[in-house]
Amino acid sequence: MSRVRLFQVMVVLSTAVYLVWYFSWYMPLPFASVEPAMRYLGHGSLPIYDNQVVSWLIFAAWIVAAVGLILFQPWARLLFAALTVWSVIEILTSGLFVQFPVQVALGRVNSLLDGAILTLAYLEPLSSAFRKSPNSTVERDARGTGARPSL
Repeated sequence: MSRVRLFQVMVVLSTAVYLVWYFSWYMPLPFASVEPAMRYLGHGSLPIYDNQVVSWLIFAAWIVAAVGLILFQPWARLLFAALTVWSVIEILTSGLFVQFPVQVALGRVNSLLDGAILTLAYLEPLSSAFRKSPNSTVERDARGTGARPSL
């Protein structure tokens, strides 16, 4: 398997794990005995976390970043890195957090994959794939036909 394909598989796997983790919060509680503890979820957090719109915007940004990474878009590396920094800040400011062991495991696997993705995206040889012009193929083909390349 080539490095490019391995990178793309890691991004897809990381995104799949993130999707399962994200939607696990909307599943019914497996044990009724934990319901009292769940009432304190987010206690002491910043007011921004009370807004579901923020949560869905961050969720959408992760998906957009993943698609951009798979397509080697330069902006996607920066967005992915910014979201990773945001997730650390979010952990520190989101208040009391109660998770089931499966959610913790998914979060850790996702963190490991994200770290590997960032490392590969910013180090050679894959980092050069992000520096190429998004229109490089079109421009190369245009040169061969005598047409004017894009600006």
